[in-house]
Amino acid sequence: MLLDKWNEENSKNILDSNDSRKKDILTSHNLEKILKGLGQQGNFRFPQLATVHKNVVVAETYHQLYRYCIRTQEKQQDKEEKMEETLNNVACWIEKGM
Repeated sequence: MLLDKWNEENSKNILDSNDSRKKDILTSHNLEKILKGLGQQGNFRFPQLATVHKNVVVAETYHQLYRYCIRTQEKQQDKEEKMEETLNNVACWIEKGM
């Protein structure tokens, strides 16, 4: 979707360019930054979570939560469900736009 928005067929062209703003978005794991680049800033809300190790997990680090199978605190269950719901909503929005 980013490539379509930027009228670009090949991501390599962006990565090889001097446009650091687009590079930062394209190489980011930060869902909020990516959605902002797609004009969806504020349309999806991501809760902040706490792990069993008392680390804070925000949208930028959600991918690590799943990659390393990190558990959230028991009292965070409702926030984790909200995060998963939001991720599903983002996926549905992307699917509609494809």
